[in-house]
Order: sequence, then C-alpha cells, then structure tokens
Amino acid sequence: MTIDIPIRAIIIEKSWVLMGKNINKELLDEHTKKSRELIDLAKAELELIDNKQLIELEKVREVKIKLQQEITEIEKEIF
Repeated sequence: MTIDIPIRAIIIEKSWVLMGKNINKELLDEHTKKSRELIDLAKAELELIDNKQLIELEKVREVKIKLQQEITEIEKEIF
C-alpha cells in the first residue's frame, strides 16, 4: 500500500521505508501528533496576541518551545 506524505512511503509492518531508510511508524506518528499540537499552540498564540493576554501568551510560548525541541529530537531519529 502506498501513502503520500512529503515523500512517498511504503508501510511494512510497523516500519516505513522512506528513500531507502526504515522509519519506525510509532516515531512518525509521535512526530505527527506533536506537529499538530504545535499548530494548535500557534493558533492559541495568535488569539492571545489579539486579546492582549500577555501572561497566557508567555506560557503558550514556553510550551511551544519545548514541543519544538521534542519534534527536533524525533526528526533526528527518523531522518
């Protein structure tokens, strides 16, 4: 079965083959989950900026930074 992600991949049991490299599907799922959380945080951040809620904005930005670091670590393992 072929699935379109940024690059075509083939599912083989619990790993993916991407450009000739096996990728753990669980890691890829975790990356996707955290990326979606990051998008949601960015939306919340914009709303807080619009409402001038600076204390909450700072909290969201701290969570965002932590999430970006986690995503970077996952990407190192995947690619």
